[in-house]
Amino acid sequence: MSERARAKVAIGAGDAGYPLKEIIKKHLEAQGVEVVDYGPSTPDPVDYPD
Repeated sequence: MSERARAKVAIGAGDAGYPLKEIIKKHLEAQGVEVVDYGPSTPDPVDYPD
């Protein structure tokens, strides 16, 4: 009755890192890892104005 616990990982990035974050997210999910994505949800800039 041994059940393996599913791994859970939180990820996030800035707008410049969005494409790589999405690649990593898909890879982890394909390996059965639960991914909590803290954004951004689009590649749009998320910088604050000066």
